[in-house]
Parts: sequence; structure tokens; C-alpha cells
Amino acid sequence: MSDISLQAMQLLATALSIEASDIDSSTMLGTTYWDSLAHMRLILLLEETLGYELGPEMIVSIFRLSDIEAILNDAQIS
Repeated sequence: MSDISLQAMQLLATALSIEASDIDSSTMLGTTYWDSLAHMRLILLLEETLGYELGPEMIVSIFRLSDIEAILNDAQIS
């Protein structure tokens, strides 16, 4: 697993208040742990990690772990 994947998993686990080991490919927005409040916590954590605010279109495009990984990966490339 890449560093980006691990970072994304840890950010999501923190936002959802669960263990990173409880996250898998089926974890997505709207599931038991990932509700709208957890989504806002995730956005705040991402913005803190990246050092800038995410735009509205980016915020509403985050549905699963791979979306978080893509944002982190794009930020690393830039």
C-alpha cells in the first residue's frame, strides 16, 4: 500500500472516528459511519493537511477512499 493510500485511510478513519483497519473498498459516503457530519470532518482534515480550502465541486465529488487518494496525489504532484 502506498504512502498516499495510508494517509488517505488514516484521514478517513479519523473523520469517521473508527480504526483504519475498519475501512475497505466498500466504505463510502452514505454508509453507516460516513454521514454528512463525518464528511465535513473529512473536508476539514483534508484542508488542514493540504494547506488550502477545497472548492465546492471538489467537496461534493468525494464519495470513497479512492477520491481522497486522488486529491492527495494531485496535491503531491502540483
